[in-house]
Amino acid sequence: MRKKKWLSALAAAAMMLTLIPISAFAQEAAPENTYDSISEYTAAVSTGELDGEDVYVTIDGKNFTEQDGFVVANTQNKENPPKLHLTLTGCTFTGNTAKDNSNPSFMYLSNCKELVIDDCTFTAAEGGQKYGINWNLVGVQDAAVKITNSTFEGTYTSNAIKLTQRGGEGDSKGANETFAGVPGTISSVEITGCTFSDSAKVAFGTQAKEVAFEGGTADVNVANLSTGSFPVTMSGNTAVTVSEQYLANQAGEPVETAIPAGTAVNKAADAAIAGSEAFPFTDINAYTAAVKMHGLDGKDVYVDIKGQEFSAENGTYFEVANTQSYANPPKLHLTLTDCTFIGNTANDTSNPSFMYLPNCQSLDIDGCTFTAVNNQKYGINWNLVGIQGATVSVKNSTFTGPFEKNALKLNQRNGEDDKATDVKGGNTTPASIASAVIEGCTFNDAVVSLGSQGKNENGTASPSTGAFPITIQNNKTDVEVEQAYMAAESEEIPSVTLEAGELLVKDADDTEVHTPVKVEAKAPTATEPGNIEYWYCTTCGKYYKDAALTQEIPESETIIAATGEEPSDPSTEDPTTDPEETPSTKPEENPDDTANSNPDSSSSTTPPQTGDNSNIAIWFVLLLASASLAGTTFVVKKRSVR
Repeated sequence: MRKKKWLSALAAAAMMLTLIPISAFAQEAAPENTYDSISEYTAAVSTGELDGEDVYVTIDGKNFTEQDGFVVANTQNKENPPKLHLTLTGCTFTGNTAKDNSNPSFMYLSNCKELVIDDCTFTAAEGGQKYGINWNLVGVQDAAVKITNSTFEGTYTSNAIKLTQRGGEGDSKGANETFAGVPGTISSVEITGCTFSDSAKVAFGTQAKEVAFEGGTADVNVANLSTGSFPVTMSGNTAVTVSEQYLANQAGEPVETAIPAGTAVNKAADAAIAGSEAFPFTDINAYTAAVKMHGLDGKDVYVDIKGQEFSAENGTYFEVANTQSYANPPKLHLTLTDCTFIGNTANDTSNPSFMYLPNCQSLDIDGCTFTAVNNQKYGINWNLVGIQGATVSVKNSTFTGPFEKNALKLNQRNGEDDKATDVKGGNTTPASIASAVIEGCTFNDAVVSLGSQGKNENGTASPSTGAFPITIQNNKTDVEVEQAYMAAESEEIPSVTLEAGELLVKDADDTEVHTPVKVEAKAPTATEPGNIEYWYCTTCGKYYKDAALTQEIPESETIIAATGEEPSDPSTEDPTTDPEETPSTKPEENPDDTANSNPDSSSSTTPPQTGDNSNIAIWFVLLLASASLAGTTFVVKKRSVR
């Protein structure tokens, strides 16, 4: 009897054990090499015993000043440095706590595998200091940075946060740096919910540094792309300027992007901080500098500029990166709203123009003013190379000439019959324009040109350069539209002049230009025919059902025949006449059909599905308990046989 009670108790215990989560038995072991003081960590690192090891420093709620300092061991000359995991919460830093006379800062981090900062306050020294957090990663790979809910106060002559990875392929290895054998790499950066003073910039990467090599001096006109090639997420911060040092060579100016308060931005590992559709460039110079790094090749890059004035007279140029020689150029999405352009803002001495666009995937211009100076050659010079399916929309804008050539040129290059010698590079992909619209514009002594004259080997016309659909409508002045693609190099260019408000629709076929006229619908009478609403093209003499001239119809289909009958007099109708009954179209129900009637629940042999599976867990637990009990019984029986 006692044995049975004991077995029952054991079975009950086994059942209870199955209900306890496995995690309750596991205790996470505290990591080795753990410190709560930066001075203890630095002392331990100096012995060399921690080389290559993960080392953890966690500090909460402490104040650091220039007097007591926050001096982190500099390990950038170690071949296999320790990997510091540094966590700071609720701390305050004031002044040059790194005690670095050359580069005053709060801390210098050369081997930080993981940096976590939350709810800390950093205040620059009175009168300002050079750096805030100076992260110069050497010899450690896949590092992570997370800075949240922290405040950076005071004046910084360089930046409040600098994150750079050193020793990579594009890093010219400045003479003042001693590098470990492994390139440093950052796998992720998150900066969220922080407050920045006006001078507290965030910097990524390092500008090129001149280095002496055997046989001469290194090329300093190349940016240090690898030093900033890591992903970044920023959100919920106050307004802050991001300085992308890695996009500039030694003598160049870094690309700087102002991020408005609360704006979320994401930087891919091989891209600039701006340029996404959600956070476009707002500075054409920043876009051009970023493109030159080649990290944006083949990517969609967005530039959105509103209300800015560009003038060659005062040196505010609109220089777009010329990528027609790139094998895989970036795809520029350019939006200009309420902007002003005066003179040769492209700063192009060979072809003076407002802008030169060889790689524009989409161009949207609305409410802008373009004014030529000194009979400049071009206005908007769109010379598409290597981009397919591009779109153009120019609306409600004013072009004032005179122009030597044209105010607006749309041209797709490198087609079968286009072998222009002025389009350089290895890009053999034929460019194509999917759609173009010019609407509501004012043209004062200004011409629109489509395609380009023949520049191929035999000098014949280049139809492919103008083989794209375009709609020109509702413009406020007359405008001459040149069909340059229909002329050989030495021939006179044919053109069509549209009067104000007239419509021109050209399909992708390079041989037809349509000038449709809308004909309003007219109801027929007893003696006179009417007509449907349709469009008639005065150029080709064809009829269409739609304004875009995509649905051609014969003239006969536009006509509605006369009725031939006088309308009946409603006063002669007998109001007492009952209208004929309309037969019902609803099918008659079959009284003998019981297939859809409710079945008798008592005759059903299948139990109803309740959808309640809550007992499965209990059955599973009982199954485990039974297995445990069976094993226990076997042991007891075996022992009794003994």
